[in-house]
Amino acid sequence: KVWQSPKIRSWYKPRGSLSALFKQYMQYGYWKVRVIRKHRLPASPRHLVPGGFILTLALLAILSPMARLAFIALLLALGFYALALLLASAVTAARTEWKLLPALPVVFVCYHFGYGFGFLRGIWDFVIRRAQPRAHFSHLTR
Repeated sequence: KVWQSPKIRSWYKPRGSLSALFKQYMQYGYWKVRVIRKHRLPASPRHLVPGGFILTLALLAILSPMARLAFIALLLALGFYALALLLASAVTAARTEWKLLPALPVVFVCYHFGYGFGFLRGIWDFVIRRAQPRAHFSHLTR
């Protein structure tokens, strides 16, 4: 159940730097693996996309020196991602404040790559190695 009440008050303090934001989203991705293992499936396919994207980019980058098609696929993936970043940034700036436009693509990259790297590290630690959580993923980023 979700309780909604006008008496409920909450405060949000955004991270003070892009590196802190990146670390926050790495933790989100890392611990999402534990949640998925507990419930035996992701709450939504969107939880898998950032990790899959990072893994795909890494594989294409590794294969690129040996296969021209991999290099072209890598360029296309990065190009479409850059286009999506710009479009999402413009839409977000139009809905909020235009002065945010220059920072938004970098913020979105922190979200996607931080979560994706964290998720892949969580897969490595919890699924493949069956290890205990890494200490630096347990410390709060704020």
